[in-house]
Amino acid sequence: MEICGVSILAGKIFKITDKVLSEIEPWSRRTISFFFPIVYLDAMHFKVRQEGRYKYSGFYIICYVDGEGNRYLFGFCLISGSEGAIK
Repeated sequence: MEICGVSILAGKIFKITDKVLSEIEPWSRRTISFFFPIVYLDAMHFKVRQEGRYKYSGFYIICYVDGEGNRYLFGFCLISGSEGAIK
């Protein structure tokens, strides 16, 4: 597979994915407080390949700060079409 002019073997992609999944699973099962003193949204835009074509897509990033001042990533979602349309 070639991405951005760099050739990557499928086995390497699976190794990277496996390492990321081992970090994501505990994060997705964490307990979340029902009280969020601060919640904020941001958006990042990435050039992604979709249906064989490259286009810029935005992702909302939802973060919160707990009562002790610790920052957490609550989640993220794809912005479809424009920043006002989430699917």
